[in-house]
Formats: sequence, C-alpha cells, structure tokens
Amino acid sequence: MTDFFFKYVDECKHERRVKEGKEAVFPCVLKQVAVFRKSDPIVLGVDVEAGVLKIGTPLVVYHEKGVHLNVIQKAEKPLKLGTVESIEHNHKKLKEARKNTGSVAISIGGDPSVSSGRQFEQKDRLVSLISRRSIDCLKEHFKEDVAKEEWQLVIELKKYFGVN
Repeated sequence: MTDFFFKYVDECKHERRVKEGKEAVFPCVLKQVAVFRKSDPIVLGVDVEAGVLKIGTPLVVYHEKGVHLNVIQKAEKPLKLGTVESIEHNHKKLKEARKNTGSVAISIGGDPSVSSGRQFEQKDRLVSLISRRSIDCLKEHFKEDVAKEEWQLVIELKKYFGVN
C-alpha cells in the first residue's frame, strides 16, 4: 500500500516539474567565442563560464554597470536577445551545457531586429534572464538539481536585475 502511495507522490511531483518547469530559468553566464549567424536566429559559439545553459533559457546581454551605452541606443534595461532554441556540441544536439561541456553552438530565437555586431558585440557576456517567478520555480521544483555555486550565481543575477 505504501509503495503505491510513494509511486503516486513521485508521479505528481514529476507532472508538476514538467508543467511548471518551463517557467524555471537556470542561471548561466556565457562567453561568446564565435558568431555564425548575426540575426534571425542568432547563432553563436559560446563557452559556459558558470551555471547551466538549457534549451528555453532567455538570454540578455550582461554589462557590468547594468547600463549599455551604444551608438544607436542607451538602454535602461539589459538587452534581451531571445531564448535558446538549440544547443549543439560537435554536431550533436544537447539538452543542456555546463562549464565542462566545452564550446557549444547555440541558436537564439527572438526579436528579429536584434543582431550581433549592432546591438551587442562579441566581447559582451550573456546571462540568463531571471525573475522572481523563475527563482521560485527553481526553489520549488528543481532545488536538488541546482548546485551551491549556481545558487550563488542566482544571488548575483538577482542583484543585477533588481529582483526582490
């Protein structure tokens, strides 16, 4: 009887993870190493410097002071590039990439007006866009999947984005 109960509880947890997992954003910092396509979709070669990069992760351009001064615009908010649509390493599709994965190619879908070389440069770091809701989803459904260093990264990104 108890086996059925525990099995049912595990199934419920799994269903919730799948359902609400789309809102959870894992923290990551990416260093660009190559530009394969400048826009629509943007295809970049990147190294994961910290955290974990997963398909569906929304990415923004990271600037130390939180303000990006550009010839074209002065952005008050970080420049949103879009979401990661695919990750490849040696022509093999991956679901996620970590620091030890090595360089990976990513495809970023989003605003077609954003392009590499205009709104952001290859030297710019990219980070995952986190919100209060995404952090709460991480805590509730993926707490055991997030390493201590990744929680430290969440704290840093919270400060950067002004998340309470």
